[in-house]
Amino acid sequence: MKLVKIENYWINPDAIDEIEKDGNDGNQTFIGLRSNNPINVKWPIEKVLQAIEGSKEHLIIEGDAAKKVVSKKKNHLR
Repeated sequence: MKLVKIENYWINPDAIDEIEKDGNDGNQTFIGLRSNNPINVKWPIEKVLQAIEGSKEHLIIEGDAAKKVVSKKKNHLR
């Protein structure tokens, strides 16, 4: 499973349903997830898309950070 870090969230890109620019200044992005837990981040949409597309800066998972990903599935990290 690929996880990307966007602000303080670890997100599985496959769980993203929609992404859209939010706010008048263009520095906020709305991320709609399949789990119906939308996220609003204070990043421009371009930076969010770079993270999802695989910018190395956003793909590092350290220690137990991956276990904090929102998921109810048993053994989802195996």
